[in-house]
Amino acid sequence: MITVPSEYLALASALADEAGEILMSHWRSGIPMDLKPDESPVTRADREAETAIRRAIEATYPEHGIYGEEFGTVRGDAEWLWLIDPLDGTKTFLHGRTCFSTLIGLAHRGRYVMGVIDFAALGDRWIGADGHGTIHNGKPVTTRSCADLGDAVSAATGPEKADIDDNPLLAPIRHTTRWQLFGLEAM
Repeated sequence: MITVPSEYLALASALADEAGEILMSHWRSGIPMDLKPDESPVTRADREAETAIRRAIEATYPEHGIYGEEFGTVRGDAEWLWLIDPLDGTKTFLHGRTCFSTLIGLAHRGRYVMGVIDFAALGDRWIGADGHGTIHNGKPVTTRSCADLGDAVSAATGPEKADIDDNPLLAPIRHTTRWQLFGLEAM
């Protein structure tokens, strides 16, 4: 395991700030949408936020790769690869709800080493990175002690996203944890 350089965490946080400002400038504005080939919605907010993130990465680390939901991949074989979903939960965003987010990840030589989820409308940010642990709004995150899976809680996107009972990795969790919590698109 590597320790993600602190400057990468700082950049990721700045990227989330910038994307959040862009998203909030369009939120509840009646922004029009287009449909992608897979019939999922996309807005000017998605595209503007991803463009801003890409520009900042390119300006700071031009040798890094970027994979973005809206504009594809550049330098996909780079040692460091940034993964961007500028607006996760576009349907939620379009309907004026608060559970949309910006997702920013970082992979090092094909291994995921950092992730950011930023809920701009809620002022809620989670960052996890190898060598740094996980922080929520600037404070370290801890988990409760749970020695038995039967006492655990699992949380995931709504069950309509996957056939959980047919998934050999998820089915045992569903049937052995005390509770299962299902969120909305970006939760």
